[in-house]
Amino acid sequence: PRTTFDKVLLDAPCTSSGTIGKDPAVKIHLEDNSWVTRFPQLQHDLLRAALLADTDAIVYATCSLLPSEGEEHFKKLKHMLREPPIPGSPGYPDYNISRFVKRFFPHKHSTQGFFIASLAKNNP
Repeated sequence: PRTTFDKVLLDAPCTSSGTIGKDPAVKIHLEDNSWVTRFPQLQHDLLRAALLADTDAIVYATCSLLPSEGEEHFKKLKHMLREPPIPGSPGYPDYNISRFVKRFFPHKHSTQGFFIASLAKNNP
């Protein structure tokens, strides 16, 4: 039997670049290009699986400040994005989806860095 879900929360593995203030060792990993490039493909694969799941809504989150782990994944999914009903800043302004996603910045929100997107699969 096929399993269905009301919602999917995809807390995707990432570079943890948003935690650099808490864990300065993250900087060492970010200097390794293979570390930085491996996560976007894994995130893409996980997001694709979530999009294929029998669910109406997906929330995607990373503790990353890098657009390759956030906005880049959603450029072609703008029609599915719904602004998360939480405080925070819009995404990076270079992306036409910036008003539909949220970012949290350590210097602005007194938290670690995060990216959050909310998708509705069954759009009206």
